[in-house]
Amino acid sequence: MRRAAPLLASCWLALGGLCWSPPAGAQPADRPEAGHDRPRYNLEEQPDVQANLRNYCRDRVPAGWWCEDPVKLDYAYKVVIHAPLGWRGDPYGAVLNFCPPADDQVWRNLDLLELQPNWNNVLGALVTCRRE
Repeated sequence: MRRAAPLLASCWLALGGLCWSPPAGAQPADRPEAGHDRPRYNLEEQPDVQANLRNYCRDRVPAGWWCEDPVKLDYAYKVVIHAPLGWRGDPYGAVLNFCPPADDQVWRNLDLLELQPNWNNVLGALVTCRRE
């Protein structure tokens, strides 16, 4: 019995030590120091699609024309473009020329854009612009 007591005590301490030791990931020596080797997160700001569309309309639409604020649809953004009073021509054809080129800033985080002409307070057919 005397020999069994120290053996049981050492087993008890060994098992207790395994149960009560801190996890390996929580060891202070294993933690990254002050930003070194920490995982990098995407800290870059996401582009504001509506602001990009507003800037595009401001820069691209000719004098006298104006754009309403972009409206987010389930599948795209829609912008209504107003032709000036007294303007003569095909509003659908004119709006076709307003589709952004493939390398434009507008296409960041945007795959589909719908433009709709408004001429003499009459909405025209939708023009669908796609990034290609």
